[in-house]
Amino acid sequence: MRHLSLSPTWHPNLPPVLLGAILFLLGAVFLLGLLVLWQSGRSRRRARRIQRRGKAGEEQAVALMSRAGYEVVAAQHGGAFAVEADGELWTFSLRADFLVRRRRDGRFFIAEVKTGEFAPRLSHGPTRRQLLEYSLAYRDRACGVLLVAPELGEVTCVRFPAIASLLRPGLLKGSRWVLLMGGVVIGAAGSAAAGRAMELWRHGHLGSAIQRLFSF
Repeated sequence: MRHLSLSPTWHPNLPPVLLGAILFLLGAVFLLGLLVLWQSGRSRRRARRIQRRGKAGEEQAVALMSRAGYEVVAAQHGGAFAVEADGELWTFSLRADFLVRRRRDGRFFIAEVKTGEFAPRLSHGPTRRQLLEYSLAYRDRACGVLLVAPELGEVTCVRFPAIASLLRPGLLKGSRWVLLMGGVVIGAAGSAAAGRAMELWRHGHLGSAIQRLFSF
């Protein structure tokens, strides 16, 4: 009676060294895949942790700025910044954390919230450059920038003396325009009054008009 085997045996005709190398490579590929998955998960966890930390920092910043005398006007305040490169104009969108108003004088400021070990400090180059960019980009609606560090409990008003003459140009030009228009209106009114007086004087009615004026 003949017996049939249901599990045939495979006898690889490979040298042991080559077989070991193949198994080693397969194991290395498997371990590399696990490492990639672990790193990807770690990056996602780190991004979520930073997002939660930033969100908590912004909530603490509102209370901190309120104690320092500022009230929030707008959150995630949008803006734009134009750069000319080789004659071509580039416009970049910006989004500051807060637009705030100082209660004691009504002045507006752009507030940027920073958390972590280095970002809340002015010695940190990227933070300095961002505040400088905001000072220029929002100069038509804010007179300065605030560096808010909720984890340090600090609200710092930052100004750049080198660009002080460039800040709030819209307010300066607007004031001059108002003064100019006021002068034009006053001059026109004075000219009309003088012309009316001359007309009354020619007709001999100036004295009676003055008498009526002071009789009330």
